[in-house]
This record gives sequence, C-alpha cells and structure tokens, in this order.
Amino acid sequence: MTASKFRWLLVGVCLTALCVVDWTAYGQRQSRSTPSWQYKVVFVEEKDFGRTEEILNGYGAQGWELVQKQNWGRPGDLYYMKRIK
Repeated sequence: MTASKFRWLLVGVCLTALCVVDWTAYGQRQSRSTPSWQYKVVFVEEKDFGRTEEILNGYGAQGWELVQKQNWGRPGDLYYMKRIK
C-alpha cells in the first residue's frame, strides 16, 4: 500500500469515527429532558420520634426522597421530600 492510499484510508477511518461519536452524542442530548419534581413537607411530632424511621420508610416506598430535615424550635421536626412527577 502506498503512503498516499494509506493517508486517505486513515482520513476515512477518522471521519467515520468522528461521525459515529457525534451522532451518538447528539442522540443522547435529544433524549434527555429536565425532570419535573413534586415536593412534600412532612411534620413528625415529638411524640412520634420513635417512629421516624418507619414514617420516612413509608414515604420512601411511595417514591419520595428526603431532601432536608429541619429542627424548627418547636416540638417536632420538618422533613422536606421530593419525587419525580
């Protein structure tokens, strides 16, 4: 194989690889969408502190995810939850 033919073969292989990579990346960009979130605030009273894990596991089974816990200076805690709509 001559050097000229080898260069053209190499250029062809590189262009093909670039096209495949670009096409794949374009397809991935098109299929992504920004998720839409649903939020919930759960109040756990002080009397239920022993059941906090059970309460949060119940919400987790429904698809809720804990985002933040807040102690707000009153008897009980606030739990901020989210899930995809």
